[in-house]
Amino acid sequence: MRCVEAQELLAQGKSRLYFNAPRHDSLSPFADEVDGHIENCPECGNELIRLLRKQLIRRPGLRHWVQVRRAIRAENASLARAKSGYKNWEAPIIRVANTVIQQAINRGADQIEMAMTMERPPNLSMQFESRNDPVLIVKYHVGIEWELYTMMPEYIRPPLFARLKSMADMLLTVEDEPQQGQVPIRYENQNYSVNIRTTPSQLSERLLLEIRPA
Repeated sequence: MRCVEAQELLAQGKSRLYFNAPRHDSLSPFADEVDGHIENCPECGNELIRLLRKQLIRRPGLRHWVQVRRAIRAENASLARAKSGYKNWEAPIIRVANTVIQQAINRGADQIEMAMTMERPPNLSMQFESRNDPVLIVKYHVGIEWELYTMMPEYIRPPLFARLKSMADMLLTVEDEPQQGQVPIRYENQNYSVNIRTTPSQLSERLLLEIRPA
C-alpha cells in the first residue's frame, strides 16, 4: 500500500486505530491494510498521531483525552519497534492470503483464480446464509486442469483482494479497470515470483495469480 493511499483512507476514518474519526468506518474492507501499514510506517504513523491530537480540540473531556493519549503512546511504541526491524502486526486476512498461495505451491499449481459466482459447486458442502448470495471461488491450475480449492463467503472478498492488491502495489479502490503487479515471495527455502492481474467482472472483479520459480 502506498503512503498517499493509506493516508487518504485514514482521513476517511477507514481504520480501527483512528477510533475518533469524524466518520469512523472500522468495518471497511480496507481497515486491516490501512492499520497494518500505519503500524509499520513512520510517516503514516505520525499522520495518525496528528489526526488523533486534532480531534482532542473537537471532542474535549478527560475520558477522551485519556483514550487518545493511550492510543498515541501505543502508536509511538509500534513505530519504535518497526524501526528496530520488528513486524508489528498481522491481520487474520494476511494469513488467509498466505495460505492460499502456499497451498497452491504445495499442490504444484502455476495459477490461482479468484472470482465471485452465484453457483455452488456440488463437491463443497460449506453452508452460507443464503444460496442467493454470491460466493468467492478459489481455483488452482495444476498441470492442464483447474481444480477447485475452496469457496468463501462474500464478505471475505473485499479484505482478501485488498491484501493481495496491496502486496502487488496496486490501487485498492480501483475495481473497474485492469491492473497488474508482481510480488516476490519465499516459501520453504525457495523464491517465487507471483504475477497478479485483476480484470473487471459482472460480480466485482476477478484475480489471476501466476506463480513462477524465481
